[in-house]
Amino acid sequence: RCATPEAVLEVFESESGAFDLVNFAAATHRLLTLYHAKAPWKRLPLPRDRMLTFVAAMRTELEAQKKAPEPRAIATLAWGLGRLDVTDRDLFVRLASAAVPQVGSFGSADVAMMLYGFSRLGFRHKDLLDRIAERVAAKPLAYKTVELSSILVSYASLAHPSRVLFDAAAVELMRRLRDGRRDRDWNPQILTNVVHSFAKAGFVDSPLFHACLPRLRADAKRMTPQ
Repeated sequence: RCATPEAVLEVFESESGAFDLVNFAAATHRLLTLYHAKAPWKRLPLPRDRMLTFVAAMRTELEAQKKAPEPRAIATLAWGLGRLDVTDRDLFVRLASAAVPQVGSFGSADVAMMLYGFSRLGFRHKDLLDRIAERVAAKPLAYKTVELSSILVSYASLAHPSRVLFDAAAVELMRRLRDGRRDRDWNPQILTNVVHSFAKAGFVDSPLFHACLPRLRADAKRMTPQ
Protein backbone atom coordinates (compact mmCIF):
# COMPACT_ATOMS: atom_id res chain seq x y z
CA ARG A 1 0.00 0.00 0.00
CA CYS A 2 1.52 3.31 -1.10
CA ALA A 3 2.35 5.73 1.71
CA THR A 4 3.36 8.78 -0.33
CA PRO A 5 2.22 10.43 -3.57
CA GLU A 6 5.60 9.65 -5.07
CA ALA A 7 5.08 5.96 -4.33
CA VAL A 8 1.77 6.02 -6.21
CA LEU A 9 3.53 7.50 -9.23
CA GLU A 10 6.26 4.86 -8.95
CA VAL A 11 3.63 2.11 -9.16
CA PHE A 12 2.19 3.74 -12.27
CA GLU A 13 5.62 4.12 -13.87
CA SER A 14 6.50 0.47 -13.25
CA GLU A 15 3.10 -0.87 -14.39
CA SER A 16 1.97 1.79 -16.88
CA GLY A 17 1.22 -0.73 -19.62
CA ALA A 18 -1.32 -2.48 -17.38
CA PHE A 19 -3.19 0.64 -16.23
CA ASP A 20 -6.79 1.00 -17.36
CA LEU A 21 -9.17 3.82 -16.38
CA VAL A 22 -10.25 2.03 -13.21
CA ASN A 23 -6.59 1.82 -12.17
CA PHE A 24 -6.07 5.49 -13.05
CA ALA A 25 -9.12 6.41 -10.96
CA ALA A 26 -7.85 4.40 -7.98
CA ALA A 27 -4.37 5.92 -8.31
CA THR A 28 -5.80 9.44 -8.58
CA HIS A 29 -7.92 8.88 -5.47
CA ARG A 30 -4.87 7.60 -3.57
CA LEU A 31 -2.73 10.51 -4.78
CA LEU A 32 -5.32 12.96 -3.54
CA THR A 33 -5.76 11.20 -0.19
CA LEU A 34 -2.03 11.17 0.52
CA TYR A 35 -1.48 14.72 -0.73
CA HIS A 36 -4.21 16.15 1.48
CA ALA A 37 -3.21 14.02 4.48
CA LYS A 38 -0.67 16.70 5.38
CA ALA A 39 -1.51 20.19 6.57
CA PRO A 40 -1.45 22.73 3.70
CA TRP A 41 1.75 24.36 4.92
CA LYS A 42 3.52 20.98 4.98
CA ARG A 43 2.58 19.88 1.45
CA LEU A 44 5.25 19.75 -1.20
CA PRO A 45 4.23 20.28 -4.83
CA LEU A 46 3.62 17.07 -6.74
CA PRO A 47 6.50 16.35 -9.17
CA ARG A 48 5.40 18.24 -12.27
CA ASP A 49 7.04 16.15 -15.00
CA ARG A 50 5.87 12.88 -13.49
CA MET A 51 2.33 14.21 -13.09
CA LEU A 52 2.32 15.36 -16.72
CA THR A 53 3.32 11.85 -17.80
CA PHE A 54 0.63 10.34 -15.57
CA VAL A 55 -2.09 12.63 -17.00
CA ALA A 56 -0.92 12.13 -20.59
CA ALA A 57 -1.11 8.36 -20.19
CA MET A 58 -4.58 8.73 -18.71
CA ARG A 59 -5.68 10.78 -21.73
CA THR A 60 -4.23 8.18 -24.11
CA GLU A 61 -6.06 5.39 -22.30
CA LEU A 62 -9.31 7.32 -22.49
CA GLU A 63 -8.86 7.87 -26.24
CA ALA A 64 -8.20 4.15 -26.76
CA GLN A 65 -11.34 3.00 -24.95
CA LYS A 66 -13.55 0.83 -27.18
CA LYS A 67 -16.38 0.68 -24.66
CA ALA A 68 -17.83 3.36 -22.42
CA PRO A 69 -15.76 3.99 -19.28
CA GLU A 70 -17.42 3.11 -15.99
CA PRO A 71 -19.37 6.06 -14.50
CA ARG A 72 -17.64 5.67 -11.14
CA ALA A 73 -14.23 5.90 -12.81
CA ILE A 74 -15.25 9.05 -14.71
CA ALA A 75 -16.60 10.64 -11.54
CA THR A 76 -13.56 9.74 -9.45
CA LEU A 77 -11.17 11.05 -12.08
CA ALA A 78 -13.04 14.34 -12.49
CA TRP A 79 -13.28 14.80 -8.72
CA GLY A 80 -9.69 13.85 -7.99
CA LEU A 81 -8.10 15.78 -10.84
CA GLY A 82 -10.18 18.81 -9.96
CA ARG A 83 -9.03 18.73 -6.36
CA LEU A 84 -5.43 18.25 -7.50
CA ASP A 85 -5.82 21.31 -9.77
CA VAL A 86 -4.89 19.37 -12.91
CA THR A 87 -5.84 21.80 -15.67
CA ASP A 88 -5.86 19.56 -18.73
CA ARG A 89 -8.86 20.80 -20.71
CA ASP A 90 -8.62 18.11 -23.38
CA LEU A 91 -8.77 15.38 -20.74
CA PHE A 92 -11.82 16.99 -19.12
CA VAL A 93 -13.55 17.32 -22.48
CA ARG A 94 -13.03 13.61 -23.06
CA LEU A 95 -14.28 12.72 -19.58
CA ALA A 96 -17.40 14.86 -20.06
CA SER A 97 -18.04 13.47 -23.53
CA ALA A 98 -17.78 9.93 -22.17
CA ALA A 99 -20.25 10.82 -19.41
CA VAL A 100 -22.95 12.40 -21.63
CA PRO A 101 -24.44 9.21 -23.17
CA GLN A 102 -24.57 7.40 -19.84
CA VAL A 103 -25.79 10.13 -17.48
CA GLY A 104 -28.61 7.83 -16.39
CA SER A 105 -26.11 5.25 -15.12
CA PHE A 106 -24.35 7.55 -12.65
CA GLY A 107 -25.12 7.21 -8.96
CA SER A 108 -26.23 10.33 -7.12
CA ALA A 109 -22.90 10.66 -5.31
CA ASP A 110 -21.01 10.20 -8.57
CA VAL A 111 -22.97 13.05 -10.18
CA ALA A 112 -22.10 15.38 -7.30
CA MET A 113 -18.42 14.32 -7.32
CA MET A 114 -18.01 14.75 -11.06
CA LEU A 115 -19.63 18.19 -11.08
CA TYR A 116 -17.50 19.28 -8.14
CA GLY A 117 -14.32 18.41 -10.03
CA PHE A 118 -15.47 20.23 -13.16
CA SER A 119 -16.63 23.32 -11.26
CA ARG A 120 -13.44 23.54 -9.22
CA LEU A 121 -11.50 24.10 -12.44
CA GLY A 122 -14.22 26.16 -14.12
CA PHE A 123 -14.80 23.53 -16.81
CA ARG A 124 -18.25 23.95 -18.36
CA HIS A 125 -19.69 21.31 -20.72
CA LYS A 126 -23.16 22.54 -21.72
CA ASP A 127 -24.55 19.26 -23.05
CA LEU A 128 -23.54 17.34 -19.94
CA LEU A 129 -24.86 20.04 -17.60
CA ASP A 130 -28.20 20.15 -19.44
CA ARG A 131 -28.62 16.38 -19.28
CA ILE A 132 -27.72 16.17 -15.61
CA ALA A 133 -30.11 19.03 -14.82
CA GLU A 134 -32.96 17.15 -16.52
CA ARG A 135 -32.12 13.94 -14.68
CA VAL A 136 -31.88 15.54 -11.24
CA ALA A 137 -35.03 17.62 -11.81
CA ALA A 138 -36.97 14.50 -12.76
CA LYS A 139 -36.22 12.78 -9.44
CA PRO A 140 -34.64 15.07 -6.83
CA LEU A 141 -35.86 12.74 -4.08
CA ALA A 142 -33.11 10.30 -5.14
CA TYR A 143 -30.41 12.72 -3.98
CA LYS A 144 -29.27 13.35 -0.45
CA THR A 145 -29.48 16.92 0.77
CA VAL A 146 -25.69 17.25 0.78
CA GLU A 147 -25.59 15.98 -2.83
CA LEU A 148 -28.27 18.43 -4.00
CA SER A 149 -26.43 21.23 -2.24
CA SER A 150 -23.15 20.32 -3.94
CA ILE A 151 -24.81 20.04 -7.36
CA LEU A 152 -26.48 23.44 -7.01
CA VAL A 153 -23.21 25.04 -5.93
CA SER A 154 -21.48 23.56 -8.99
CA TYR A 155 -24.12 24.90 -11.39
CA ALA A 156 -23.96 28.34 -9.80
CA SER A 157 -20.14 28.35 -9.89
CA LEU A 158 -20.14 27.38 -13.55
CA ALA A 159 -22.66 30.13 -14.40
CA HIS A 160 -25.11 27.55 -15.76
CA PRO A 161 -28.38 28.56 -14.06
CA SER A 162 -30.76 25.77 -15.09
CA ARG A 163 -34.27 26.89 -14.18
CA VAL A 164 -35.65 23.34 -14.37
CA LEU A 165 -32.98 22.11 -11.93
CA PHE A 166 -33.25 24.94 -9.42
CA ASP A 167 -37.07 24.94 -9.42
CA ALA A 168 -37.24 21.18 -8.82
CA ALA A 169 -34.55 21.38 -6.15
CA ALA A 170 -36.38 24.22 -4.40
CA VAL A 171 -39.60 22.21 -4.18
CA GLU A 172 -37.80 19.17 -2.79
CA LEU A 173 -35.62 21.11 -0.36
CA MET A 174 -38.60 23.06 0.99
CA ARG A 175 -40.36 19.74 1.57
CA ARG A 176 -37.35 18.52 3.54
CA LEU A 177 -37.20 21.72 5.55
CA ARG A 178 -40.81 21.16 6.59
CA ASP A 179 -40.18 17.50 7.40
CA GLY A 180 -38.82 17.24 10.94
CA ARG A 181 -37.61 13.72 10.25
CA ARG A 182 -35.02 15.09 7.82
CA ASP A 183 -33.44 17.54 10.31
CA ARG A 184 -30.27 15.45 10.37
CA ASP A 185 -29.70 16.25 6.69
CA TRP A 186 -29.13 19.93 7.39
CA ASN A 187 -26.20 21.79 8.88
CA PRO A 188 -25.15 25.46 8.59
CA GLN A 189 -22.76 24.80 5.72
CA ILE A 190 -25.32 22.95 3.60
CA LEU A 191 -27.99 25.53 4.36
CA THR A 192 -25.81 28.51 3.45
CA ASN A 193 -24.47 26.73 0.35
CA VAL A 194 -28.02 26.23 -0.88
CA VAL A 195 -29.01 29.85 -0.24
CA HIS A 196 -25.81 31.17 -1.80
CA SER A 197 -26.15 28.99 -4.91
CA PHE A 198 -29.70 30.22 -5.58
CA ALA A 199 -28.59 33.83 -5.16
CA LYS A 200 -25.48 33.40 -7.32
CA ALA A 201 -27.51 31.68 -10.05
CA GLY A 202 -29.89 34.64 -10.10
CA PHE A 203 -32.97 32.89 -8.72
CA VAL A 204 -33.66 35.52 -6.08
CA ASP A 205 -37.41 35.12 -6.65
CA SER A 206 -37.37 31.55 -5.33
CA PRO A 207 -39.67 30.82 -2.36
CA LEU A 208 -36.79 28.78 -0.95
CA PHE A 209 -35.30 31.92 0.63
CA HIS A 210 -38.37 32.48 2.81
CA ALA A 211 -38.51 28.77 3.66
CA CYS A 212 -34.88 28.84 4.84
CA LEU A 213 -35.26 31.84 7.16
CA PRO A 214 -36.37 29.94 10.31
CA ARG A 215 -33.48 27.49 9.98
CA LEU A 216 -31.00 30.26 9.22
CA ARG A 217 -32.05 32.10 12.38
CA ALA A 218 -31.85 28.91 14.43
CA ASP A 219 -28.37 28.06 13.11
CA ALA A 220 -26.95 31.60 13.17
CA LYS A 221 -24.83 31.02 16.29
CA ARG A 222 -23.28 27.90 14.78
CA MET A 223 -22.21 29.60 11.55
CA THR A 224 -18.59 30.39 10.86
CA PRO A 225 -17.58 33.76 9.38
CA GLN A 226 -17.35 32.06 5.99
